[in-house]
Amino acid sequence: MPRKCRQCPEPAVARGLCARHLQQERYHPLRQDRRRRRGARTPGPFDYDSEQWRRVSRAFLASNPVCAACQRQGRMTPAAIVDHVLPVRWYPGRAWDEANFQALCTRRPYSCHQRKTGWERNGFALDFRRGKRIRILDRMTGGQTCSA
Repeated sequence: MPRKCRQCPEPAVARGLCARHLQQERYHPLRQDRRRRRGARTPGPFDYDSEQWRRVSRAFLASNPVCAACQRQGRMTPAAIVDHVLPVRWYPGRAWDEANFQALCTRRPYSCHQRKTGWERNGFALDFRRGKRIRILDRMTGGQTCSA
């Protein structure tokens, strides 16, 4: 026997709701607002879609065609992305500094760029060229930085 909807006696289609209530939940204003907040990128201090960034990143990839992380491990993987060693959202003054660039690959299943981004979420920047892990801006200590 099919389960009943949580809100009416009709049979449930998905998530314990009938087709009518499922449709209403999908288009509920609060749900739409949550979806909009989750999907929208927060405006940062840097525009990765600008023509200037495209030109600079193409030139950097032309002069650094191999992934810095893979090269350090003895692999020769072609680089696909120019990454900022120190994240632009915390260090906007280093956005155009080529010493802050590194070429990374996006090979699957676990790309060097994804790995570096994961480290950033935990408060570290990875400089693959120099083999350093850098403790980045710690918001809990009022913006102090230190090297690790």
